[in-house]
Amino acid sequence: MAEALTESDVAAELYGGSREDFTATRSARAGEVRAAGDRDLAKRITALRKPTVAAWLVNQLVRRHPDEIGELADLADELGSAQRQGFGDQLRSAGERRRELLRRLDLAVRELAVELGVQLGADAAGQVATTFQAALVDTGALHEVLAGQLSGALDVDPNGIGQWQSEHVSRPRPPAPPRPETARPDPKAEAALAQARDRADEAVAARERAERELAEAQEIAARADEVLAQARARLDEAQAEQHRTRDAVQAAKKALTTTTHEAKTAETALARLDSD
Repeated sequence: MAEALTESDVAAELYGGSREDFTATRSARAGEVRAAGDRDLAKRITALRKPTVAAWLVNQLVRRHPDEIGELADLADELGSAQRQGFGDQLRSAGERRRELLRRLDLAVRELAVELGVQLGADAAGQVATTFQAALVDTGALHEVLAGQLSGALDVDPNGIGQWQSEHVSRPRPPAPPRPETARPDPKAEAALAQARDRADEAVAARERAERELAEAQEIAARADEVLAQARARLDEAQAEQHRTRDAVQAAKKALTTTTHEAKTAETALARLDSD
């Protein structure tokens, strides 16, 4: 008998798998547990949000580059310890390591995006960087990153920038809405909610496709501008060569006229000598 699915199992599968297959896989798993009679779990699975490009890349990096992510956690602990104890030298050293680690994480994410065939725009790259920065100053954010199940990028608290927080401080989370014990799930409402979320996911995907198409169009336009500039340069050179050729032809005609005149003069003079 197959082991029953849990929300943790499904979340790990969804956020660790292909982003393009997220919606289809989510619907399939929700259908499976609903068919098994667990409508509450099906509803929670349906509520799992498709990750943004930035969040998905962070999730993938957590799974594929555990050493760098482990270093992120170690550095967060070091920064918190240095801040609490007020060691200036340790803070400066940790700050230098922070800059270097963020640089390497940025490079790793860009390489991973190329490897996975994902277009990493400036906005998404900025969201990835902000997520790692948040993980270094907020243990709640760090735990979310380490879990590898982000659906969206994390933000840095503007009041906490430059202030390394202790391990006792965690990101506040909104309380879950109360669930009446007597309430029964409405299949139509569930279906409408799932459709609304799917439409939202499709809208995000459409926007990302539009961004990719715009980037590709801009690249094509840039190449066309370069080709046009080269063609114009060749045309200018051809026109200059044409002018030089015309000048040479005019000079040759003038020289021919002069030579012809001189030849006739010489013939006349020779005829006179012969007659004498």
